[in-house]
Amino acid sequence: MRRRWHWVLSPLLLFFSAALWAVEAGYRNFLGMEFVTIEVGEPYFMGSCRGSYVDHALALAAGIKTAPPCLSGAEEDEDATDNELPQHEVRLSEPFQMGVFEVTLGQFSRYLEALGSGVRTTEFQQANQHGSRAAVSGVSWNAAQRFIQWLNINKPIEDQGHYRLPSEAEWEYVARAGSVARFGFSESSDELIQYAWYDKNAYDLGQHYAHEVGKKQPNVWGVYDMLGNVWEWTADCWHINYRGAPKDGRPWLENCEGDEHPFRGGAWPFYARNERVAFRYYSSAAYHNELGLRVVRALPVAVRTAKNSTHSPPPTSPHRR
Repeated sequence: MRRRWHWVLSPLLLFFSAALWAVEAGYRNFLGMEFVTIEVGEPYFMGSCRGSYVDHALALAAGIKTAPPCLSGAEEDEDATDNELPQHEVRLSEPFQMGVFEVTLGQFSRYLEALGSGVRTTEFQQANQHGSRAAVSGVSWNAAQRFIQWLNINKPIEDQGHYRLPSEAEWEYVARAGSVARFGFSESSDELIQYAWYDKNAYDLGQHYAHEVGKKQPNVWGVYDMLGNVWEWTADCWHINYRGAPKDGRPWLENCEGDEHPFRGGAWPFYARNERVAFRYYSSAAYHNELGLRVVRALPVAVRTAKNSTHSPPPTSPHRR
């Protein structure tokens, strides 16, 4: 009888231990923004690949030196665009905390209220009429940076972290969550409706707006809405491909293509192919349509130093809702 109870309780203990680990490893700030700690260690393959191993073999036979297109071992992606190439290895240098949710209207409104009246344009108000828990929409890269600057200035003294936008490499690392599949959870978009707001379950149904965060399934690292809902700005400046990209995951800020910045993740009006984890696009720092943000909290130096000896990603997180 004791063995039977032990057999029943062990999975429960494992479940609650994983849940407790996620809470202890996370953080909740003065705006109620929740963060989960992302450990680093093993490298991952960023971007997409096109072509096939047959093409590679033929090229070698013809005396042309070339690398296999899919370094990760993933299937080639017929939807891959030139700016997702070449697929390349990245090893993030430091652990960090990623926002569990996209920044909400309620959180962004705290910043707007601090600025005073007259800062909400009619266009912004029209894009944000669906409650304080909806992802904020209509945010330019410049406005995202000002919001983050305000966070860092106004955080309480006990908050020793530093807020910023994620780099493209950090964003894709979390979106993939250890997977090489096109959508993270799968090669196919068949299950996308469970994870994302996009054209089929939003725009095509007349829901032309950003939805409440956290209503879809999270990825296996416990992060919600990495795909769909609103596009998410990254810290990098725009480059037309990954040739020469940093290999340590830092923001790529050299040799920029003008005053343009990449955004990731897709949004509610877009097709499934635009929701792939490797898909990337760009716009000027002042553009804002269907654009929002997700914030990274850089860990305090003491915590970062202690964690640099840890080389495992977060465990699968239980559904938070």
